[in-house]
Amino acid sequence: MRNMKPHIRGTLSGLAFFFGSIGTTTFALVGGIIFDTIGPWAPFMVVASADTLVLIISLIFIMCGLLDR
Repeated sequence: MRNMKPHIRGTLSGLAFFFGSIGTTTFALVGGIIFDTIGPWAPFMVVASADTLVLIISLIFIMCGLLDR
């Protein structure tokens, strides 16, 4: 990001914060509903499942050589 023009960098940062805030708000709402309907352990299992899915997808990308740096 350091090599970007300042106005583009600001726009990109603003978009990242905007969508990050939407994700945080959405998870807080959905996590609260899951907590109330299923139990206090349920939101943590949702996050653990999502983390596991991201790990598996990342390993597939690495093993297939799609992440060359």
